[in-house]
Amino acid sequence: MIRNPHVSLEFKKLDVPDKTVFGKNVYEQMLGNVGTFATPDVPLTDLLATNTALFDAAEAAKTGDFAKIAALNAAEKTWDTTFTTQAHYVDRIANGQTSIITLSGFKSTKSETTPSQKCAAATGIKAVANLTTGGAAHIECDPIRGAAAYIFVVSSDQENLKIKNNQINSGENKSVINVIFDTHRKVDFSDLPGGTPLWVRIIGINNVGMGEVSQPLGFKVL
Repeated sequence: MIRNPHVSLEFKKLDVPDKTVFGKNVYEQMLGNVGTFATPDVPLTDLLATNTALFDAAEAAKTGDFAKIAALNAAEKTWDTTFTTQAHYVDRIANGQTSIITLSGFKSTKSETTPSQKCAAATGIKAVANLTTGGAAHIECDPIRGAAAYIFVVSSDQENLKIKNNQINSGENKSVINVIFDTHRKVDFSDLPGGTPLWVRIIGINNVGMGEVSQPLGFKVL
C-alpha cells in the first residue's frame, strides 16, 4: 500500500542519549531553516530547553538515586510530548514533501507500509526500589522493536501469565498485584507490598496485539 510520507515518530523509541543528540539536531536544523518553519508550535527556545533538561536529568540519574531516576523518567516523557508536538507541526508544513521534513531534522516515514509483526519479549529489564518511600519502584526495559505501548505486570510469584484473546484475566492470574499500561518503556510503581519478593514482566503491544511475555525479574521494595 502506497501512502504519502509523514514525519516519523520512531524517535520516541530512542535511548535517552540518542534522544538528546536527535533533539539537538532538530533544534539546529529548524533554527537554520527558520524561513520554512517560521511559526513552530513549540518555540525553538523551549525545544532546546526541553532537550537540555533531559540531558541534565540523565547525567544526574547516573548516581542510581531513585528520585533522580524518577526525575529522568518525567523529563523523558516531557521530551517525548514536546518533540511529538513539533513533529506534527512539521508534518503540516511539509504536507507530504520529504525534502521539507528533512530540512527540519526529523525523518520521514516510508512511503510504503509493511504489516506489523508480534512484538518480541522485552530485554534489559531493570527494577530500582525507592529507598525513601515504601512500596515504590522504578521499572524499565530496552526498547521493544515495533512496540506502540508497553504493559508492566507485577506479581507476587513467578507463575506464568495466562493471556487469552489479549486479556489478562484476574481470575486466572490471582498473583497479579498491579498493572501499568504506558506508551513509554519506563514507569514508576507505587503502593506495592513491601519486604516480600515481587516479580515484574513486560509485554510490548502494537496493532497485532500483545507480544511475547518477558522473563520475570525479581525485586523487592521497602
